[in-house]
Amino acid sequence: MSKRIIYSLIIVSTIGIGLFILINNTKYTSFDELYSDQINEESTIQKIDITIDTNIDSRTTSIEDESIIAHILSDLSSIELKDEDGTINNHTHRVSITTTNQLEDRLFSTDRITLRMNHQFFNQYRIVSETHHLATINSLVERDDINWDIRPN
Repeated sequence: MSKRIIYSLIIVSTIGIGLFILINNTKYTSFDELYSDQINEESTIQKIDITIDTNIDSRTTSIEDESIIAHILSDLSSIELKDEDGTINNHTHRVSITTTNQLEDRLFSTDRITLRMNHQFFNQYRIVSETHHLATINSLVERDDINWDIRPN
């Protein structure tokens, strides 16, 4: 083979490997990266609605306490994620976060972000980090000062 063909093969292989690495790395993200436009230092979190589904019942509550909201967001911010092809349907927890952000002077936008998760998945993402993202949410079930609407499944 001529040197020209060998160089061409090396260049094509290098570009192919580089594209593979680039595409594979774009599948990784974090909670903070995904929701930085909606949840950031400038955002006001109005409330967090939580639903926990088990084999026995479905529990729903609304959290407006700033301290609890901060703990939940702190738990979620530690999540590292990998995009999975397809949708994961076995979510046990639904968390809806109502946020308000200022767009312009005297112009605000209120959004609701709904997250579905379990111990291994977060929306269509697989959780790839060692995390305790459900710790605060699950601890609320045992608290007497949190009112849950409980419905049998």
